[in-house]
Amino acid sequence: MSASAVFGGIGLFLSYRQYQATVAGGKIQRQAYEAQARNRRLEGRIEAVSAKEKANEILRRAKVALASNIAGGYASAVNPFVGSVDTISKQQILRPAALDVNVQEEEALLAVEKADREARYLEYRGQMAQAQARKSGIKWFGYGSITGWFIWCV
Repeated sequence: MSASAVFGGIGLFLSYRQYQATVAGGKIQRQAYEAQARNRRLEGRIEAVSAKEKANEILRRAKVALASNIAGGYASAVNPFVGSVDTISKQQILRPAALDVNVQEEEALLAVEKADREARYLEYRGQMAQAQARKSGIKWFGYGSITGWFIWCV
């Protein structure tokens, strides 16, 4: 067995190990992107819960304002469900509260959707990184194999 055959075999083996390392690096990159995607989805859920908590606070404050308005109506010997007290309750308390709660509900929905979209993009980037690493590994393995074969033939 000649030295060129030994070196060709060593070159082929090293090319294969380089291929394995490149593919493993791509797999690690994909896992890192998937971890980022999971984190982004969790962040979106946290934002949604925060928006829902804000909506609950708005409703709590509206409840307090309505109770105060109704109590003021009874204290003035006025029926709080008819006339100006009722109008103030509807126009100054309920309508703004309902609008604010709807905005917070939409914000919660959009936060989850945005996080999911960003997570899908990160997962896609991970898939592309793994595919690119595999292609790069195949390219270098092929180049090393051809070089090793030429060395072996000489």
